[in-house]
Amino acid sequence: MEYAKRFLALVLIVLGLVSISQVKDNKKASDDIKLVTYDTIDLVQRVKEQREYNKIHDTKEEVVEEVIIEVPRYHGLTRDEVVNKASLFLNSSLSGTAPIFVDYAIQRGVDPLLAIGIVLQETGCYWSCSSLVNYQNNVGGMMGYGGALSFPTLDDGIRAFIDNIANNFVAYGLTDAYSMNPKYAEDPLWADRVTAYINKIIAA
Repeated sequence: MEYAKRFLALVLIVLGLVSISQVKDNKKASDDIKLVTYDTIDLVQRVKEQREYNKIHDTKEEVVEEVIIEVPRYHGLTRDEVVNKASLFLNSSLSGTAPIFVDYAIQRGVDPLLAIGIVLQETGCYWSCSSLVNYQNNVGGMMGYGGALSFPTLDDGIRAFIDNIANNFVAYGLTDAYSMNPKYAEDPLWADRVTAYINKIIAA
C-alpha cells in the first residue's frame, strides 16, 4: 500500500512537470505568434507608408529624345551665311536679290555660291551691273540663237539662269566651275575667275 502511494505521488509529479513544460511551450508559441503578428503588422505599415511616400513624391522621369538636325552647308556656310555674305557682292541692280539666288539654287540642286560666282563673272554687279542685267534682266550672260536672252522681270531672269545651270550642267554631273568651263565659256581661265569670286564671298 505504501508502495502504491509513492508510485501515485511520482506519477503526479511527472504529470505536473509535463504540464509546466506544456505551459512554457504554449507561452513560447504564443510569443512567437505575437512576434510574427507584430512583424506582419509592421511590414504592412511600412508598405502603406512607402506607397504614401511614393504618391506624395511621385516624380516621373521624362525621357527626352535628342533630335539632331543637320543643317545643310555650302562650302562650310549655312544658307543664311551665304545670303548675308553674297549680299555684300550683289549690288546695283541686284541689290537685295541674294535670297532669291540662294533659295532657288538650293531648290534646283545648284551650288548657290557657284551660281552667284558665275553672275559676278558674267554680268558684274559688284560695283555696277552690265547692260544685260539693267535692260534685259539677263543675269548670267545667257545667249540664245538670236543673241542675248531677255526676260520680263529680274526674278524671271534669275530663275531662268539657275534653271539653265541645273538642266544643262548639274544634270550632266557638271557641278563646279572647272567641270563647267569647257561648255560654259571659251575662256580657259573662266573657272579660275568664278572660283576667285566664290572664295571672296566665303572669306567676307
